[in-house]
Amino acid sequence: MQAQHSWKFANNQTLVYGFDYRNVLATNSAFNFSVDTKIVTYDDSISPTPKPM
Repeated sequence: MQAQHSWKFANNQTLVYGFDYRNVLATNSAFNFSVDTKIVTYDDSISPTPKPM
């Protein structure tokens, strides 16, 4: 998600500000056919705090 706003408060002055937000979900697994097992090797999420643009 990303949001931005601009405000022109004088003929030659404009203030622009905004933020963005990203959320990442990742899962990785390995399957061993010889013993018919599945192992999850990575399962996590990353949700950083919004940063000013």
